[in-house]
Amino acid sequence: MTTKRIVATIITIIVAFLILSLSFMIFLNVGAIANAPDDPTIEEPKKRTTSSSPSINGTTPVKSVRIKPIQNKNIKSGFSVQGRLRAYDKTDLVAEIPGLMKPLNKRFKIGSRYQKDEIIFEVDDAEARLNLKAQKAQLQTAITQMMPDLKIDMPASYTQWKNYLDRFDVNRSLSPFPKPLSDQEEYYVALKNLHSQYYNIKSAATRLGKYQVKAPFDGIITNVQVGESGYLRAGIPLGTIMNTSEYELEAAVPIADLKFVKKGGTVKVVSDDTGKSWTGRVVRIGDLIDAATQTATVYISLKGSGLREGQYLRAIINSNSINQASEIPRELILDRDQVFILKDSILSLIPIQMIKIEGDNAIVKGIPENAQLVLEKISISAEGQKVNIQQ
Repeated sequence: MTTKRIVATIITIIVAFLILSLSFMIFLNVGAIANAPDDPTIEEPKKRTTSSSPSINGTTPVKSVRIKPIQNKNIKSGFSVQGRLRAYDKTDLVAEIPGLMKPLNKRFKIGSRYQKDEIIFEVDDAEARLNLKAQKAQLQTAITQMMPDLKIDMPASYTQWKNYLDRFDVNRSLSPFPKPLSDQEEYYVALKNLHSQYYNIKSAATRLGKYQVKAPFDGIITNVQVGESGYLRAGIPLGTIMNTSEYELEAAVPIADLKFVKKGGTVKVVSDDTGKSWTGRVVRIGDLIDAATQTATVYISLKGSGLREGQYLRAIINSNSINQASEIPRELILDRDQVFILKDSILSLIPIQMIKIEGDNAIVKGIPENAQLVLEKISISAEGQKVNIQQ
């Protein structure tokens, strides 16, 4: 055998030995993995047993509670609502007569105050006054012309018309005609067209009064749309005057409390901003219910100083007196009709009647006099537990 063959044979034997050794080692590792736990580095936790404290009805016992002896009494209940203040009267000022606006001592500006019947502005009425005097003069002439006929045909009527004519003054308001003494006199006056002239003069005198615009009430100017001078056209708005002597508070009252509001009832109204208070009166109750808020609008009339349109006020409305009731924290009420009392150191549930909720408190009836009301929030399942009174 040559040297090359010997070397090749040795190498082949070594390679075969290595292959067999590697296959054997792989076989051993696969078997070990199959028989080993999932994570040999983590020990299986030991089981622990826990002991729970004693319980009644599956709840932790209550050791001590605070109590309050109940004293039933007549409670004057009430609730508060907020609203916005509005002027009771607000009138637009309109020029009924065209003409040149006359300047006055008081300027027609926002914030100017006027007393009732005080002139706010006026239109130049010189021409209108002269026309009115001319019509009166024409009537005076017509009466004078019929006097001779009356003296001959109706002497009695002549006397009373003579007295009327003697008192006639074109600078004074026109007096009513004498009452006819006979049908003949009445027909004769009508034939002279005196009645038509009389009523035309009365109409002109009424129209003359429209040249002055007077304040319909004590108020303040809140809006101005014209200058203080210039030519005014009939029918154009000039501004707005607001009554400052009386206001209305528009308050939204929930449906549940609407039964306590009575028309004509008195209401205390306060301002949380200024601290002032007023006494109001319910004048109207709206029928429309707001779909979003489920409230109705109540209108409260207010008078007094310190009131301004647009401010927000709070109205305190008193409901009827509730006899033999108790006022307790509303959080103590369970299922809306039960509370806990302490009876012989045992927690006992008793039924109640909830009358009204006011903020964090509730007015209820049905708690016995001198009963020890539990002032703790406790689960219903704690009924029957024996507890101590917390000092």
